[in-house]
Amino acid sequence: MNNTTWVTDDAFAKYRQFLETACPEPTINEDTTRLRYIDSILFDVLRWDKTVVTTEQYVRNEGYADYVFTIQGTRSLVLEAKKVGASFVLPNQKYPERAVPFAMIDGLCKEAHAAMQQAVPYANSLGARYTAISNGHQWLLMLTHVGATLVERNVIVFESFEAIRQKFQLFWNSFA
Repeated sequence: MNNTTWVTDDAFAKYRQFLETACPEPTINEDTTRLRYIDSILFDVLRWDKTVVTTEQYVRNEGYADYVFTIQGTRSLVLEAKKVGASFVLPNQKYPERAVPFAMIDGLCKEAHAAMQQAVPYANSLGARYTAISNGHQWLLMLTHVGATLVERNVIVFESFEAIRQKFQLFWNSFA
């Protein structure tokens, strides 16, 4: 994020305003998910400068990364987007305000595994420090280069819009 005058309190107020109209519809596709939820959070709430974000960036031998974030000339984050209906967390599970083993999610959430397995090679190839996945209302973030298999890594989990609200400072620190 480049806007130094935008602070956590401003972002939290904007997020609460976003929540007033946000209602994830499980039948919408990935592009609509990106337009209605992911882009709103990234650009309206977190205030990422659109000039440092590239969408659909070609990654040689891998495919196209949905979002690539660059800070001071260095790629810092690759975010893979999926449709709202994709589930990245266990139903009714609350996650703590700290990283948890991805293995807790991986075995029972095949969509989370597939999305991370798609995103990590993009991030590795681009040299991005962080890898994230989102379906608009669920956001997961992990370090890209940790010398461990995917299931051995730790991930920070925001399991719902409400979890983002409750853990907003951590969300801000993780994604802004």
